[in-house]
Amino acid sequence: MPPATDRKVKDSFEDIYEIGVVTTDVGPFAEDVFWLIDKDTDGLRIPQMSPVFKALMDYFGSLEDFDWRPFNDAMCCTDCHYFLCWKRASQTSSAG
Repeated sequence: MPPATDRKVKDSFEDIYEIGVVTTDVGPFAEDVFWLIDKDTDGLRIPQMSPVFKALMDYFGSLEDFDWRPFNDAMCCTDCHYFLCWKRASQTSSAG
């Protein structure tokens, strides 16, 4: 049985519905900026000092409708706050 830290969080990008940045008030002496993927579920938090943070920033920035303004606001924030940068468009369709 794999260790709990090896659990699969998402099967693919298609399973992600929301991407944001969460800040805390503990910086600069501790991690205080994180990517937060799907905050209303078990949410995956990736700290700014993680080696994948920049790669995710590049990838997320290529998504249609990704909003850099909340990301920029997060980089200046010193409080506990959530900044929504991208949300998957609704997949619902109306029957006619």
